[in-house]
Amino acid sequence: MKDWPIDRKVLSWCLFDFANSSYSAVIAAVISPVYYSGVIVGNAYGAGDLWWGRAISASMAFVAVSSPLLGGLADYAGIRKRLLFLYTLICVVAVASLSIVHKGMALEGFILIVMANIGMEGGLVFYNSFLPEIAETTRQGRVSAWERFVKIWADREQRKFLLAYLIFEDGVVTVIVFSSIFAATTLHFKSEELILLYMTVQFTALMGSFIFARPIDYWGPKKVISLSLVLWILVSISAFFVEGKNAFMIIASIAGLGLGVVQAGSRAFYARFIPEGQESEYFGVYSLVGKSSAVFGPLVFGFVSSTFGSQRPAVLSVAFFFLAGLVLIQAVKGGGPNVEKQAHRSL
Repeated sequence: MKDWPIDRKVLSWCLFDFANSSYSAVIAAVISPVYYSGVIVGNAYGAGDLWWGRAISASMAFVAVSSPLLGGLADYAGIRKRLLFLYTLICVVAVASLSIVHKGMALEGFILIVMANIGMEGGLVFYNSFLPEIAETTRQGRVSAWERFVKIWADREQRKFLLAYLIFEDGVVTVIVFSSIFAATTLHFKSEELILLYMTVQFTALMGSFIFARPIDYWGPKKVISLSLVLWILVSISAFFVEGKNAFMIIASIAGLGLGVVQAGSRAFYARFIPEGQESEYFGVYSLVGKSSAVFGPLVFGFVSSTFGSQRPAVLSVAFFFLAGLVLIQAVKGGGPNVEKQAHRSL
């Protein structure tokens, strides 16, 4: 089909991404967290938060540990497509099986959520690996992931950045994972209000990325990340005191702005460390650190919520991840404005 206007490989790759976005919205962020924690387990005293946090942490820990090994195996044996199919099948079966989970089936729901999240997040590792072939890049070197923990982590400044990123991204992921549960349990949001909340956060996150695209170049990603982390700290403190739904919608909108900014700024900062032609290798490690960041935050949130019998102290505990990340990012050299560097080179 030479007359086909769009490359079928590119179309398939894009449609896969479009399809799995429904998982992020329904299973990971809005409906399932509330249903599992509030109905299946019961969240009056934080037990639902504890179980949900354990499920997310366990699944992401498995993905973080297994991805380098399976990624290397997939490249060596040429079975990336098979592994992507297998992980996708696991996710589909687990999500479909969630329909038979009822009140009191906390363990069964836990197992299915872990399987579903492993299937989704683990599959994305192989899905993303097809991009160099689809994009027809000229360099597609295959390097062992563990050989890259040795080479990349040997760079002191890069190591400090990745540590800071690991910690503050843990806070970001925790907010994403538990925001709808907090809204439903503590502030009594209804299902339609949760959907509106999710759409609002997504919209403001997109706006944040656009609004701060220019400041990232002119101020530098380090300053933009620092400002966004201060914003996240204020958001966490404000959420601790919030009482009304309208006030929380405003807080969530501000958090959305910070979400887009911190993600865009982090990518821009990390890009400064990458030698030309080695983007895939370096961003593979960046992605691995990002997935690892979903391990501790959800556990802390669930533990604090169940210990105090309230989600408010748990929300406040997330601020410490942002504070620690803010302190650590200040110790990283670089991250200055792009514009000044370009002007200097032109002279």
